[in-house]
Amino acid sequence: MGGAREFVYLLEEVSGQPVDLTTLSIDDFRTLRRIEERFMARAAEGLAQ
Repeated sequence: MGGAREFVYLLEEVSGQPVDLTTLSIDDFRTLRRIEERFMARAAEGLAQ
């Protein structure tokens, strides 16, 4: 579990957005595309503004 938690912390750092652990599902991490859609899209939207 420690590795998964560290990965979530890394996603928070890279995206600049907090990750709500209560809303996560395994499907959020199934593919790199899904990770990008779920966590990085919000960061990209923030940069575009």
